[in-house]
Amino acid sequence: MVAAINQLGHTMDIKTIAEFACSEDIIKQLKQIGVDYAQGFSEGEPIAKLLIM
Repeated sequence: MVAAINQLGHTMDIKTIAEFACSEDIIKQLKQIGVDYAQGFSEGEPIAKLLIM
């Protein structure tokens, strides 16, 4: 389904974005499909600003 939606977007000259990319394996699969962008917690979950400082 992701591949079909990606192909439809590209046919319409639209960049595609995949959500919930939470692991390197998923990101690799999205790259193979040709998805333009991905967003998710693959690098880690958000942390509070106070914990960074």
